[in-house]
Amino acid sequence: MVVKVKCKDFSMWNWSPSILIGLTPKITFECGKCSNISKGRTNRMHSDDAYIQCRWCGAINVIPIEYGT
Repeated sequence: MVVKVKCKDFSMWNWSPSILIGLTPKITFECGKCSNISKGRTNRMHSDDAYIQCRWCGAINVIPIEYGT
């Protein structure tokens, strides 16, 4: 079963070439379940649907971003 949690902390650049193909810049985040650091990108630009899966425990981390507004 996949768990959905809010990340504890995150950071990302303001701009990246990945924006041109509809992805966010690479996001570094602390998992809300296991507290390990993971990195990834998402094609969602708003906090209600931006999420990345933790590579360590598999939890889905909701990333609270408002990008491109």
